[in-house]
Amino acid sequence: MKKTLLKTMIFMAFVGLFFTSCVSNYRVQFIRTARAFALENQAGLTDKDIHIIKFTVPIMKENTLYSRDGSNKNKNDIVQTVAIWELPDQDGKSLMVVGFGERRLNNWNPNRVILKHFRSIPQKRTERQKEKSQNK
Repeated sequence: MKKTLLKTMIFMAFVGLFFTSCVSNYRVQFIRTARAFALENQAGLTDKDIHIIKFTVPIMKENTLYSRDGSNKNKNDIVQTVAIWELPDQDGKSLMVVGFGERRLNNWNPNRVILKHFRSIPQKRTERQKEKSQNK
C-alpha cells in the first residue's frame, strides 16, 4: 500500500511539473519586451532612470481597440497596452512603451517609446481649509 501511494505521489509530481513548465507567462514576457524596447530606443536616460526601468515592475494600462464579442473582457480582444515607469531623476516625467496585441499579452509588439510629462492637478480648497486660512 505504501509503495503504491509513493509511486502515485511521484507520478503526480512529475505530471504537475510537466504542466507548469508548459505554461507561458505572457505578463513577464510583456515586461521583458517593453523593458528591452525602452532601453534600446530611448537615449538620454540617467543611470538612476535605467536602474528603475531594469529593476522595477511598470504600471500597466490598456485600452480596447477591437472587441471580438462586444464584452471588452475577451482574452483575444485586440488592445493597446502601455508599460509606464515613473522616472525619479526627471520630476513629473514618465517613460511609456506603447504596443498592441491580445488582451492576454501574447503576440504583444511595442512600437513607440514616449517620454511624457504629467502635471499635477491642483486640488480645490475645501470650506474647512478656507476657514483655517482666514482664522490665521
